[in-house]
Amino acid sequence: MRLINAICFLGKQGLAFRSHDESDASSNLGNYAELLNYTAKYDPLLEHHLNTATVFKGVSNRFQNDLIEAVVLRYMHDGQILERFIGFCGVSNDRRIPAIADVIRQYLSNMDCSDKLVAQAYDGAAAFARQH
Repeated sequence: MRLINAICFLGKQGLAFRSHDESDASSNLGNYAELLNYTAKYDPLLEHHLNTATVFKGVSNRFQNDLIEAVVLRYMHDGQILERFIGFCGVSNDRRIPAIADVIRQYLSNMDCSDKLVAQAYDGAAAFARQH
């Protein structure tokens, strides 16, 4: 739960999760890992987990990527473009464009705002989410 809480905090604040150098020699492991290390100073359970886990620590870049699939709405209000973090939704089962579009449509439908949707735009990165 502490790992999820850290992810929710960073998502809500709109902060980057990772840094350019996450090696053991780096002085900045990225906001996610640094937040967990900071929290572990005051949380013995998390500290124990981070110091002793050998199979799953929950700090790898792959784990972060799996967890940070988030819904962020960008919209216009009074002539200003606003962006708000809404929540997380899983897309790891199928990362193809039609499947992601279905997840977004369902999410908006559940929020009862799908009829207000004017346009969607993607940078194309999701279309290339493969192992390489």
